[in-house]
Amino acid sequence: MSKINPKRAYVKEIIENFDGIGARGEALHEGEQTPVNFRIREDGSLEKRCGWRVYESFDEGKIRGIWQGILNGEALRFAVCGNGVLQITSNRRIKVATLATNTGAASFFCFCSTLYLMDGHSIYVWDSQLLTFRKAEGYVPLYGQNWDPISLGEVHENLNLFTNRIRVHYYTRDAATQFRLPFY
Repeated sequence: MSKINPKRAYVKEIIENFDGIGARGEALHEGEQTPVNFRIREDGSLEKRCGWRVYESFDEGKIRGIWQGILNGEALRFAVCGNGVLQITSNRRIKVATLATNTGAASFFCFCSTLYLMDGHSIYVWDSQLLTFRKAEGYVPLYGQNWDPISLGEVHENLNLFTNRIRVHYYTRDAATQFRLPFY
């Protein structure tokens, strides 16, 4: 996650010829906008100050995560508020999913043209066909291959942290009836 250093987050800008609040003076050149977020200095000039403005507010609850970007050529914007995921368009908000948790930070990330959402409990993937986030299912690795039923064997594929499942294949010559499971 990016971090903002407030001392370096803005460019220092000073307007020397300030005619007063609400007045459009010589300080602005053609094509410039009315100055906003400036403070008046003791000598009467303006100094731009670092600050933020409200871009959007949500009545649905505390914002736990937000993402905006282009995915497969389509501009999308999502916000996680409480346990709901909202898709935000220019004129409306649509609840596209309900998450298992309603507290803690939520994070979005893209990988191979797919948008994922982590809420601290589960991982969800954006389904552009159904227009919803669904629980992601990770690849279930073949952890053990041709293992002896009692002494096990070498790890064939490492664990996938995207899922809590593994596959194990046993090789038995004498039709064993008892099998030792990994991690027990």
